[in-house]
Amino acid sequence: MERYDLIFLVIIAGFIIWQVALMIRAYREIKLVASAPGRAGGVVLCAGILALAIWRRGNLAGSWPVYVGLAVMMAMYLSARVGLSETGLFSTSRFIPYDTLEYYAIDMPEAPKCRLRLARSAGRETVMMITQEQKAQAEAWLIKAGVDNFESYGERVRAHRK
Repeated sequence: MERYDLIFLVIIAGFIIWQVALMIRAYREIKLVASAPGRAGGVVLCAGILALAIWRRGNLAGSWPVYVGLAVMMAMYLSARVGLSETGLFSTSRFIPYDTLEYYAIDMPEAPKCRLRLARSAGRETVMMITQEQKAQAEAWLIKAGVDNFESYGERVRAHRK
């Protein structure tokens, strides 16, 4: 195994440890489990990156631990739980407290699965799919945390511009 393989393996191990800690916290705290749209695209992208890395390297004899670590890291990232807790939201590999959110919006409110958009700033949204039964609980937590809905956020921004 070459030096850069060892460096890469240490980085991967650090990410795996961080991801395990976050996954443990998510499994303890998430009260409202949601689903993340676009996971299939993530699987294809991760598989493509891994295949490209293996193809470019060619010989796996000395560096197979790096590729195994990379596959484990990608599998953990893609299998991470998505949902809401009483203090914030978990989205794949991060925890976002409610006090950092600008607004929330519920798209397709009549559909069996609603799209919950949570924005940290303009253009930075986290999207998750929730059921009709989960919608009321999600809104209650967001209102309790003082997060504006999309309409009141727009009014506040327009009032600020005047």
